[in-house]
Amino acid sequence: MRSTPALRARGRSIRGLNWDVEDSNISFYFSIRRVRCDLTRPACQRCTKTGRKCDGYPATESKGTPSPAQKRALVSSSAPALSGPLTLSPGTLASLNADGYRALDYFQTKAAPELCGFFESDLWSTVVLQISRREACVRQMIVALGFLHESFHTAHTTSNSPSSALSLRQRAIGEYGLGIGLLNKHISTQGWANLEITLLSSILCVTFEWLRGDYAAAHTHLWSSMSVMTQWTDGKQSLVKGTSLSSPGGYMIRTQIGPLWTSLVLQARTMPNDAFLSWRTPWMTEETSEPFSSLQQARKALDVLLGYLLPETISRKVDGTPCRKPWDLARRLTEWSQNFSTYLATQGADQRQSPRVTIMHLWHEDHHRCGAQRSLYEKLAARL
Repeated sequence: MRSTPALRARGRSIRGLNWDVEDSNISFYFSIRRVRCDLTRPACQRCTKTGRKCDGYPATESKGTPSPAQKRALVSSSAPALSGPLTLSPGTLASLNADGYRALDYFQTKAAPELCGFFESDLWSTVVLQISRREACVRQMIVALGFLHESFHTAHTTSNSPSSALSLRQRAIGEYGLGIGLLNKHISTQGWANLEITLLSSILCVTFEWLRGDYAAAHTHLWSSMSVMTQWTDGKQSLVKGTSLSSPGGYMIRTQIGPLWTSLVLQARTMPNDAFLSWRTPWMTEETSEPFSSLQQARKALDVLLGYLLPETISRKVDGTPCRKPWDLARRLTEWSQNFSTYLATQGADQRQSPRVTIMHLWHEDHHRCGAQRSLYEKLAARL
């Protein structure tokens, strides 16, 4: 399709999924809906009054908005049901050779647990492997990460085989190039549809670049993906055949991919890179004032609060809630600490003394002090 002058003028912001790497000259054409659909069935009245065909809500769709439990069921049903650890035996994926299966197995048994760190993550341990069964770009990125992680491990643990580590690294880079090509193909054919696959693939790209030490390339992937998610969550324009917020893919983005992106951006701010990573949290997946029912929930809430403390980058909610002042942030950090203590009181001694709990206490204490200092600076500046 031809792009209009208006779209060309918007350039990089519209082509948010252009990763600026080899062979990624991809752009999208978006048809802008001037009228917000009112969900009337079988055809939206606001659309039909303007002479436009309503294409988003066929009469065969089920009525009502899915509950959170239904959405979780839909997300689970989009991948094969598993009763135990995911196994990928030869023949399961016809496109992989023996080396590819070996790399997938290495990712599952070695890389994924280390990517989780001290915190459990279904995304790394299960979801990404499930999706790799049906999405070639995700599968290829995992293969590349498997080879790269093995080369990293070999180089740092086996001093007498540098050639083996180099060979694995070169193989990883080659597989990664193939993955970039498959990702570009996915973007060019799917556009804003299956956005969760695009964003998940870009997470794997960021992880690969960090592991091989190319922080600038990782920054590019991270910035571009945050730009795409911001466009998607803002809802200022309709994305033709795009992933809706209420779809299973949208639910996965909001509840799993989004929180991980928040964590990745926080990590990126600690890395040596002269480029400023300007970002804002597209949504707040956890109400930080609510009681916690798990360590994962507490960690997500703390990440959101830490995002407020990044210099010159104040987060906001999708619904337009005004950004809170630093002294309100200090109050919310105190609330988080109280809720966290209440949760830990219900847990055993092993849980309370675990490394991840200690890490979260350190994060909170450090940023509570930063928030207090920032509040003081803001108050002093207001008096000048």
